[in-house]
Formats: sequence, structure tokens, C-alpha cells
Amino acid sequence: MNNTKTGILISSSFGKIVGLLPLIQRDIIQTLYITLYPYEENSKNSSTSPFFSPQISSKIISTYAKAASFCRNIDVRIMLEKFQNKNQWEVCTKKTIDIVYFDQVIKEDIKKCIMNKSENYKTVYLDSSNMNESSCDLSSVSSTCTGIPNTIYTHSVLGGTFDRLHAGHKILLSEAVLRSSRKVTVGVTDGPMLYTKKLFELIQPCEYRKQNVLEFLQDIDSSLEYDVVSITDMYGPTKDDPNFENLIVSAETQGGGDKVNELRIANNLKPMDVVSVPLLPSEEKVDEVEEDKVSSSNLRMRELGCLRKPVQPRPNLKPYPYLIGLTGGIASGKSTIGKYLESKGAGLINCDLLGHQAYDVGTAGNAAVRQLFGEDIALPDGTIDRRKLGAIVFANKTELTKLNQAIWPLILAQVKEEIVKLSSSHKIIIIEAAVLLPAKWYDQVHEIWVSFIPEKEAIKRIQERNGLSEADAKLRLSSQPPNSEYVSSAHVLLSSTWDVSHTRRQVDRAYRELQDRLPAVRDQSGIPSGKL
Repeated sequence: MNNTKTGILISSSFGKIVGLLPLIQRDIIQTLYITLYPYEENSKNSSTSPFFSPQISSKIISTYAKAASFCRNIDVRIMLEKFQNKNQWEVCTKKTIDIVYFDQVIKEDIKKCIMNKSENYKTVYLDSSNMNESSCDLSSVSSTCTGIPNTIYTHSVLGGTFDRLHAGHKILLSEAVLRSSRKVTVGVTDGPMLYTKKLFELIQPCEYRKQNVLEFLQDIDSSLEYDVVSITDMYGPTKDDPNFENLIVSAETQGGGDKVNELRIANNLKPMDVVSVPLLPSEEKVDEVEEDKVSSSNLRMRELGCLRKPVQPRPNLKPYPYLIGLTGGIASGKSTIGKYLESKGAGLINCDLLGHQAYDVGTAGNAAVRQLFGEDIALPDGTIDRRKLGAIVFANKTELTKLNQAIWPLILAQVKEEIVKLSSSHKIIIIEAAVLLPAKWYDQVHEIWVSFIPEKEAIKRIQERNGLSEADAKLRLSSQPPNSEYVSSAHVLLSSTWDVSHTRRQVDRAYRELQDRLPAVRDQSGIPSGKL
């Protein structure tokens, strides 16, 4: 069967879903909705129904956990509205359904209850006759929520970053829906709350994350009222809103729930009941530096070394040699990455070395620096006193701009000369250039690869490498673009925050994917990668 964008699975039980997922995941490329078939025995007595909302939360957790393993690149959504409204079975999805899966004979009137179907939707019967609850084990996942059992609240609240919405987020949001009869409020973290997160520079914009949360909630249950707000501290609206009755937290943030209630009591507000949802273990941990739980941090780390955005044509450049601008902040590991790429067969141009040569005695650069900063900037033999020059330009941005405007064009001319020399033996050339962004050399390369590290780590490395004080290290760092500017410009992101082996795995992935999208390089049989 050809891959379709969106499907829905109508199953007779949660247990059977796990056995059916492997049969489905190869056909869906976007979204898979999951709902339970409204067979008669589930509706006889709503007061004693096994689908009384909090009682099914453990099955929701386990199903999302298994779906995260079987359907890693699919947006799985378990529909919850039928559990809140048992008398009317109707599925209204935001996304158009292309294919309907079911595991028992399905009546035509049930098909009609799926409201948003494509004109040419298909139905597929999946034989589950040999499946039962026990044969599809869900017990490997801790799926017990703590809190007052079987309690429904008028208004529940929860908070989180909700970056790259994943199974763990969906479980938290689903628990809030199951526990609420009227309204759910979600606080989405922004500002200073993000700065302690791994690779926080890659976190999606707050408004984008808020929209994703709202869209997901409205999709799984449109019967409730939702309020999704930005928060810049751990309390958000909980510190002064008397209407909240129930706080949903993850197992690792339960202590935060206690602090929230302490503040509410101090503000003469009633404390909320706290429901703690277990963490999902990561069953696809791909690197030892990743967290053991399903997390947005892991997802961000897995984007390192991957193409982040389309490469735009550069009509001013020849197709080959293919030029990669490797840039990043001071002490971010650019040189180490550049040398590793050179060892893999790419040509390498180090603009830092060219910049030093630009100051050599007898060069135009040497003369320009002496003219700008006076003869005292030179040593008796005519060489530029780099320490004295650095002290001047890193303390005064105007002086730094004067120096750059004089030297950058000279360095670029040298780069072009080096490209000509290397082009006879290399199809890929790495141009390591700290100045690439400030000098606006965007159109001088086909792609921009960025190496970046947290500011705190950069300061530490500068101090150790250059023997500077913390204040001087911060001064050096302030003279360059912020990480956010580097990240936004990058086609590929790399980070040397962790050990060398982890950095190399990122570079290996980036170089492999580069070769895959460059046929003229990939097809050079018998020739080292990057070379003619």
C-alpha cells in the first residue's frame, strides 16, 4: 500500500492496539488517530463503565509509550472525547482521514461517524482474532499516576516547555483532559526558564509551541475549554487564580507542585490536588549523552549534524567545488571540526591563519593596521603586537569595526586564491571563518555549518585557553554575534559541548548527508570522500 498522510485506528481494546501498530506504521507518514470501537457492552451503564476517565489513564500512558517505539516519526493521537461523552459517538479530527483501520467487523453507520474523511478514503480490516490483552503486554511501562483516584475536576492546570511535542507531553495533556469536566489551562515556558535547558537555542518559538499544544488538545477532545498561556516563572497563573483545582505534574517535577501549593496557601488560596504522571523511558536512546527518558532535549540533540533548512541556489558560485562555511563563536570547536573534516577528505581553508598572514610585515594589512592604530601598534621588527591590538579592539566596538573593515576584504581575497588552489583536487572545501556572519559572506559559500556551545562553557574555555580573567573572557565573547544569530543562519548545527567522540558522530552524520545530496561527490567511485 502506498504511504498515506493520515489514518485512524478503531480498535476493540487498548491491548490490541499494540499488536496492530506494526501493521500500520509503514503506511502512515503524518498522523495516526486512535479511538476505541463503541461496542455495546461499553455503553450499558455509564456510571460503572470501565471507561470512567481516570481509570483509563494508565492505558493511555502505556499505549503512547508503545506507539513511541513503533511509530517514531508519526504523530500519534488518542482521541478522548468519547470517554467524556459516551452517549454520542462521533470522531471529528482536525486532519483529513485518508485511511480507516479497524480490528473487527465495522458497521457502515460507524464509518459515517468519522466526520473528516477524504473523498477517496480507504478502509482496512486488520485481523486481531489471535490477539488479546495479555498477548500485547503493556506492563513494561510504569503507568500509574499518583493523586486522588477517580476524581474529575472542573478546572485542571499544568505547565511545561512542550518543545517538539512528543509522547511524554501528550500523556501529560491527556491526563489533564481526562481529569477535567470544563476547562484546562496550560502554561508554556518562555524567557529565562529556557536557559537551563540543553541546547535551549534550538527550542521552538513560544507562540509556535503554544499553538501546537492548543491544536493537539482541541483535536483529542473539542468539548473542553482551553487556555494556553506563556509563563516566565514556575508559578504562572497558579499563584493568583482561585479557580484551579488540580495540578498535573511529571514525576520529576512533583516537588515543584508542592512549592506551587505553598505559595497558594501564602496567598490565601486553596491548595490544588496534585496528580503526578510517570516519565516515559527512552527506548531509542542513540547516544550515551542522551537522557534516559523521552525528552525534547534528546530530540534537539538528534538534530545536530542534520540539514535544518533548504539550501538556496548560489548563482554567483560554481557548483563545484562545493563550499561549506564553517563558523561559530570563539572556543566553540570550529578548528577541531575543520581538521576532522579535512581528515575525511575535504579541503580546508583556515581564515584565522589567513588573518594572521594578512598582518605580516610588508603586506597591505600590516600597513592598514599601522595607519589606523599608529606605529606604536607594531613591534620593532614591524610585526603587529597582537596582544596590544586585541586589548584595543575588544574593549571598543568602534575600533573593532575599523579593523574589520580594513582586514576582511583582504582575507576574502586570500580565501578565493586558496579555493582556486584546492579546486583541482577537492570537490568539497571547508572554509573555517569566524568572521563569516559579521563580514556577511553568506553568498560566498553554498552552505553554512555552525559550531556552538553554551555561553558559560565558552567563557570557561576562553579563560583556560587564553589565560584571561572571567571579565576579559566575557568581553571577548560580547564582541561576536550571539548564539541565536549563529543558529538562525545555519544549514547544519554542530556542538562540541560534550566529548570529542560525540562531536565526531555529529560531523560524520553531517558529512554523510552532504555526500548523499551531492551526486557529483557521491558518484566518485574509488576516490576518498570530498576529493577528486
